Amino acid sequence: MGNRLPLPFDLLKKADLFIYQPLKNKHGQYATDNVKNYLPAACKKISFPYIYNDALWPLYEDKDKIAGEEIILNLIEKGHSLKRIINMFCTEEIDFEFGRRFQKSMEILKQHEAITDLKVVDYIIKKYKQREIIFDSESSNK
Repeated sequence: MGNRLPLPFDLLKKADLFIYQPLKNKHGQYATDNVKNYLPAACKKISFPYIYNDALWPLYEDKDKIAGEEIILNLIEKGHSLKRIINMFCTEEIDFEFGRRFQKSMEILKQHEAITDLKVVDYIIKKYKQREIIFDSESSNK
């Protein structure tokens, strides 16, 4: 989609299975309704929701804004210096409201999955605390 490449319509017309994430009509040729028009009637279609979790990172760039920035801006408004905020960040003293952000993300995901075949919210809520996720280069190679 990013390169705006044309879809392989000849392949879509031959598909036996189409696994997809629903896309709104604003996405033009990539929109689900458009793509489905090219699929054979016998093609099995399986949809899954767009999975998003605002609580994975304390701060991140989201288009033209920084998600989570309100927490830092609040510290500035309270009179904390940049040096103090950096120290608080490095010593993990800042409450980035991960619990609230996770709950909000699950509510949004629940809305997304309402129109899909696969449901994931209940699974995520049940399993996300059962296994530690390690983000170092050695563990990612295992």
